[in-house]
Amino acid sequence: MAVYTKLSISELTGILQEYGLANISEINAMEGGHSNTNYSIKVNDEKYVLTLLEEMDLKQAEQFSQLLEWLNNHSFYTSKICLTTDGKTITHYKGKAIILKKWLLGAVVEDLSTNMLEAIGCRLAQLHTIPVPNSISNTHPYDFDEFPALFEIGLDLKYEGWLKRQYTKLKSTIPTQLPKGLIHGDLFIDNVLFLNGQLSAFIDFEDARYYYLIFDIGMSIVGLCREGKDLNLNKMKSLIQGYESIRGLTELEKNNLLLFIEYAATSTSKWRFWKYNIDSPSPSMKNKHKEMVEIAINASNLSKEEFQISVFE
Repeated sequence: MAVYTKLSISELTGILQEYGLANISEINAMEGGHSNTNYSIKVNDEKYVLTLLEEMDLKQAEQFSQLLEWLNNHSFYTSKICLTTDGKTITHYKGKAIILKKWLLGAVVEDLSTNMLEAIGCRLAQLHTIPVPNSISNTHPYDFDEFPALFEIGLDLKYEGWLKRQYTKLKSTIPTQLPKGLIHGDLFIDNVLFLNGQLSAFIDFEDARYYYLIFDIGMSIVGLCREGKDLNLNKMKSLIQGYESIRGLTELEKNNLLLFIEYAATSTSKWRFWKYNIDSPSPSMKNKHKEMVEIAINASNLSKEEFQISVFE
């Protein structure tokens, strides 16, 4: 969560009035994350998160709010949308969509235990069994169609050349008949909350799509099962064991998981390169994509036989 749009106290107060909220005792900008602007709000001892959806138009924001309602209606614990006084799930300010969510109890845990990873795997499989809502997008920010726009922009020729080679390799290698369903799309450590050592919630479903389920597992491994740039096979095993306690992977999924870890890391590198060099240039973050390049390379260099034995046996 980051602050891309700074709002004054009077501006925030005006927005909150649309939700019938007054007597605001606390407003804080929330740092961290990568896509949206977030403020924590306290009103009459109740806490909320106000989010400006920086990369969504109003239609996409409406679909996102409907997804959160869909998840809650299917007993999947995550952020709960607050309605405005006239019953709307979103409002807007200066052309940007805004949602207000109830505060979720829990905190991010940087060093996940094997039990925690098993719990995450189990919860991820539960997500994958939820029916896909009609409003969900089929277009994913990590789709192959998004890659070519960065091939020849001339900001980092070495990286752009590598990305083009990865695009050719991955697109020609990944099977198209893999199971698809509702995915989170961005299950990194800062999107998982724990409370008293127990898994509380997955948050930040902005990248949720109808896509390959194994992509979500590959992304979760990139986000949760490594130390720096090094992938941790033991952590992967715990995540997969939890997952398969709810939903068994097909043989095709198992045989392609390592490839999807590489795909997830490559896709994340692409997003970071675009975000911090083109969309919101940041001198301190402009090389952030290189970490994901190394993870993708590490995944491609792993022995498939060793990987299969370590993770699935």
